[in-house]
Amino acid sequence: KNLFSDKDAMFDKEIKINAADIEPMITYGTNPGMGVGITGIIPKAEQMDKSGQESYMKALNYMGIKPGEPMIGKKVDYVFVGSCTNGRIEDFRLAAKILKGKKINSRVRLLIIPATPEVYKQILDEGLISIFLAAGGIISPPTCGPCLGGHMGILASGERCVATTNRNFVGRMGHVKSEVYLASPVVAAASAIKGYVAEPEQLK
Repeated sequence: KNLFSDKDAMFDKEIKINAADIEPMITYGTNPGMGVGITGIIPKAEQMDKSGQESYMKALNYMGIKPGEPMIGKKVDYVFVGSCTNGRIEDFRLAAKILKGKKINSRVRLLIIPATPEVYKQILDEGLISIFLAAGGIISPPTCGPCLGGHMGILASGERCVATTNRNFVGRMGHVKSEVYLASPVVAAASAIKGYVAEPEQLK
């Protein structure tokens, strides 16, 4: 059910955002708040709130990146589309649209995990699994395994992953020296094809 405010509700401030004007986002650090537009560059420390500058510098040092660097073009080893966060049928339809008729980069592993058995049946019934397999992906039944670094495709030391999950903390997907960039299904799919952080526009 949808939730609505009371008709006479008053607000201190209203913010309206046209979602069509927002480009795909990707994280660069070690928490979900460290994000930037896919075509953007990593911000400088002075652009950050003073209280967060220390954690910001630690994150960049851990990820091996520097302020001012672009996100596009960073090599990836692993792409994970799914989990409870972006494992809905809509997410897989978007990823399949990008991957259809294409192959993932030969050195990239692509893991597809639907959120629920119902979604698994949907991607099977709609033929999306065939698209993922033809592209070189691996399909798993619903599980939290790789997202929390337990099993089913965890990261090794030094590996970099573009994931549609909801956490990118140090060691989240396996090894404490691996890197996780959070992104949308379309950015993840494009990155799997290119072998580096990419946006769908680069496939045209």
